[in-house]
Amino acid sequence: MDATDPTATMSKKDEFDALMKLADFRFKRWADRRQYEWKVSLALWAGLAGAAVVLKTTGVMQALKNAPPSLWIVLGALLLLMWVGHAWKWVFWNWKRNQADINLAFFFADTAEGILRKSNSPKPIEPLPRKQSDTNDDFRTFCRAVPCQFQIAATFILAIILGIYLFLGSQTPSVERCSAAIEATGPPLIASIDIIHSLFPFHSTVRPNRA
Repeated sequence: MDATDPTATMSKKDEFDALMKLADFRFKRWADRRQYEWKVSLALWAGLAGAAVVLKTTGVMQALKNAPPSLWIVLGALLLLMWVGHAWKWVFWNWKRNQADINLAFFFADTAEGILRKSNSPKPIEPLPRKQSDTNDDFRTFCRAVPCQFQIAATFILAIILGIYLFLGSQTPSVERCSAAIEATGPPLIASIDIIHSLFPFHSTVRPNRA
């Protein structure tokens, strides 16, 4: 009997219970992080939408009419930085940690299931340590995750709408010009969405492949 093996003196029931507690712990971490991730994204979208409404319904757009060109460069750069930061430093960051937790949750649950079944069921695939994961494979899988695609696309679209209103503020606040400008930006916006779709094709799998 291996004294260094903590399961050596455990009954099958105790081992099963311990595995299920580990699975529950990892699943709770996954669920809690996802909730927090979506709350932050929703708050960001509400802020962008609110800013667009304020620009459209108040005198801010008229006040921006005489703003120097450098202001528009700064505002445009901030919107771009916000979108990239949200996509890379928030959505992708949370996705990587969510994948680590859900993979371990399934690993512990499948191991516990094997104890119950007492059969020749295939041994669960143990997740790789985080430092051994392939960054390129991670990014490709991330690009196929539909919830991530949605968050990135929603932030992009709202940032574009806010950018349109900011640009219109430097021109004229008239409703006719606003409508004309929004219609004119339709094709470029659709083309941009197509580019996002090509980068993030709509396919998603949560549970790791057990083949």
